[in-house]
Amino acid sequence: MPSYPHLADNKKLLFIHISKTAGKSVAKALRIIDPPHQRACLLPVEKFAYSFSIVRNPWHRLVDLFFTYSMKNGRGELRHSYKLLQKYKLNFEDFVLDLKNLSIASYKGENCEEGNQEIMLPENFNSCAHFVCDDNNNILIEDIIRHENLNEDLKKLTEKLDFDEINYPIPYVRSWPGVSNKENNATYKGEILRMYSMVNFTGAPDYKQFYDTFWRGRRTFKVNKRMVREVADIYKRDIEVFGYEF
Repeated sequence: MPSYPHLADNKKLLFIHISKTAGKSVAKALRIIDPPHQRACLLPVEKFAYSFSIVRNPWHRLVDLFFTYSMKNGRGELRHSYKLLQKYKLNFEDFVLDLKNLSIASYKGENCEEGNQEIMLPENFNSCAHFVCDDNNNILIEDIIRHENLNEDLKKLTEKLDFDEINYPIPYVRSWPGVSNKENNATYKGEILRMYSMVNFTGAPDYKQFYDTFWRGRRTFKVNKRMVREVADIYKRDIEVFGYEF
């Protein structure tokens, strides 16, 4: 494992990067290597001088995951997830109400049974607790930063670890995914990028708007309680461990 010179005494830092929690932005701000997505339970956490991660409200994070992976059309996992999510045609409600018919892949390196690849979402759709806890929901790392309080929590961490001066708020690092050639038209691009940008920034328009009930194509401004329950069931570990509420 690489050492990080910005830590006192040149000690080693373990950053568990969970997808869609501003991990790239934090890594750049701290001037450390952006690690791959890994589970703490599969790593020798005790060998590191310090460990931390960032968690996020599951209802908000799922919106971001859905629109991000709806645009990614790369190779391997990305191509598969793009193809899987295309059937929802950017309809987040249809996706959420179909979650019970989908599965989420277990993370690489873990012994698990093979699932039906046709209905399997990529590993990054797992809960935040999946990455930082053991099977009994015990947190395995030292510090948890909440995406909702990103700059405040990160400042406390960097002061504790005696990092060099960092400017707050930290700049956001955007990673623009591609749009498939099949759907390569201005209307599609404009709509998907507009919806993506609405949920990908701290302080962006309220994620709860994506959980509103629609009637005949119009938003009713009433919460779709079934959608809220479906997400709560899938991400119950995050609710139990981190106390998140809709």
